[in-house]
Amino acid sequence: MTTHVELLRSAARNLLQHSLRLHDKSTLLLIADPAALPVADLLLAESERCDIQAACFYVPTSQQAAFTVEDTLPTLYSEAINAVDGVVSCLNDGPQCLAFRSAVLLASTRRFIRTIHAPGLTLEILKAAAVDYALIQEHCRNLALPLALGRQMEIFSTDHLGCEHRLLVTLPGWELPPGISDGSVGEGNWANLPPGETFILPVTAKGAIAINGSLPGMVLSGKDSVVLHFEQGRLVQWEPEHGAATQHLLDGQLGVARVNGDPNWSALAEIGFGANPLIRTLLGIELHDEKQINTLHIALGGNTGLGGTIQSSIHCDLVVAGPTVLIDRKPLLLEGKFCLDVAQWLEEKYDPAQLEQWWNRIRSVHRTVSRAETVDGQLFRIWGLRNGRYGRLPVGGNRLSAVAARLYECLPENAVTLECAELLERTSAAHIESAIVPACVRLLLRYDLIRVKEA
Repeated sequence: MTTHVELLRSAARNLLQHSLRLHDKSTLLLIADPAALPVADLLLAESERCDIQAACFYVPTSQQAAFTVEDTLPTLYSEAINAVDGVVSCLNDGPQCLAFRSAVLLASTRRFIRTIHAPGLTLEILKAAAVDYALIQEHCRNLALPLALGRQMEIFSTDHLGCEHRLLVTLPGWELPPGISDGSVGEGNWANLPPGETFILPVTAKGAIAINGSLPGMVLSGKDSVVLHFEQGRLVQWEPEHGAATQHLLDGQLGVARVNGDPNWSALAEIGFGANPLIRTLLGIELHDEKQINTLHIALGGNTGLGGTIQSSIHCDLVVAGPTVLIDRKPLLLEGKFCLDVAQWLEEKYDPAQLEQWWNRIRSVHRTVSRAETVDGQLFRIWGLRNGRYGRLPVGGNRLSAVAARLYECLPENAVTLECAELLERTSAAHIESAIVPACVRLLLRYDLIRVKEA
């Protein structure tokens, strides 16, 4: 049976070796709040065991809170960050410290540097990083599939009195693909801990959602809830007006931002799905609770740190337990149970007659600027977000993907237009049957890898 100490050491090794991919003689900088001293001590000790050169800056909370968005990060910090291979930032998670930790994150998101951004990190939260990263990565990738390809999400949630509520969300598709936080960090990128989340930045939303899992600093777990009503992606009403959960929410980040005149305190900034099976209990800590498998969370406030354009002084994550989620009427979660049929999303079925009619209207095809790569004959769609994160999904199932990969290679680069007649000549030379070309073109179109021009 794994002991508490062994679990923590396993989590620390995962952070160093699997998340940051540090090895012998690598260098690491910890930037920690005094409350994170136990975490920093653990990581320093494990770094020494792994022959990783590590140093730590302890930053008083008062110094973090005094930093404003107009301030420049002191040279001491920026030079130390630029000199290492990896950075772990576990600063205060309060809204009063947002400007400082955002400046640290911005300075850390540089070429060749890998960063873990974990505000409020504690030993209890770190334990969830002892998870099997391969399982997390698979689950996060599966969640990303319908979020990237779907157009409309329905969320059904139940308040503590048993009343059901429905929120209808418009998804951005490939205009702003989902973010995957699986714990793995590439060069010049960052991730937070514990691992296990896939999120989307919604276009708009209307309806209501019951927050019945946790709020920042408060666990609900069926004892209380707050119902939030949205119009055009903005929070317009909450109920009950004087409930304990409602009051806690309004007394916290939302109330502070509203009083200070923040124009986007009520914006629906994010919808995310947890994927970490080691998180079994909600703690009222955003960074931890939002990763619990089979839960959903929304965030109010800003999303620039996630690659969006909404600027706010807050990013307030609120967890929904036991949700039912449909995307384009296909189930993703049913009362908190994962039920995604991956094959249903990978392979799109076409009516032969309708496909033929559509193909007869197509006159030309060209590549988009979207990124793709072929690995072992299978085509993958790749994307990056403005916050430095990236994603990668297979294009279709194995059968059609292999043919689509060959067809994609027949298309000129740099968005050069190809007439359909010439496309058929090229695919014939590549030994691709003409009968399967229309389905491959539709598949590539679905992943935003090509554009077509109709008659």
